[in-house]
Amino acid sequence: MASPAREYRVLGLVQVAIGFTFLIAAAVLNPIEATIGILVMTPLIFASIYFAVARRNARASIAAAAPVATVEREEPGGLPRRIAWPVAGEVAVLLLFAGIGHAPGLMAGVAFGVGLALLLTSRLIERWEVGHKATLLRDPRTRRFYVARER
Repeated sequence: MASPAREYRVLGLVQVAIGFTFLIAAAVLNPIEATIGILVMTPLIFASIYFAVARRNARASIAAAAPVATVEREEPGGLPRRIAWPVAGEVAVLLLFAGIGHAPGLMAGVAFGVGLALLLTSRLIERWEVGHKATLLRDPRTRRFYVARER
C-alpha cells in the first residue's frame, strides 16, 4: 500500500522541476514566448486538470475507500521505480511537442499546470486525513483507495 498524498506530492514536484527545465530553455530561446506560455498555459492546464479531473476523482475515490485489511506499506524505493517510466514518457512527449511547435514556454506552462494540480490534490488528501484522523492508502496494482483508522 502506498500513500496517495505522498505520490501526488512527489509527482507534483517532479512536474514543477520539468516545468523549470522547459522554462529555462524557453527563456534562452524566446523570453516573450516563455512569459506567454507560463501566463496562459499554467492556469489553463491547472484549472482543467484539477477542477475537471483530479479533485473529482480524489473525492470519489475517498468516498469509496474501504477499510484496509492490512497496513502493508510499499518499500521505500517503490515510488521512484513506479513513476520513472511514465515521467520519462511524458518528458519525451513534451520535448516532441516543444520541438514541433517551437514553443518550450507552452510546455513549461503545461508542466507547471500539471504540477500545481497534483500538489493541490495532495493537499486535499492530506486535509481529509487530518480531519478524519485516518490514513489513506492506495494499492498501486488496483489503484483502489483504502482507509487505515488510527487507534
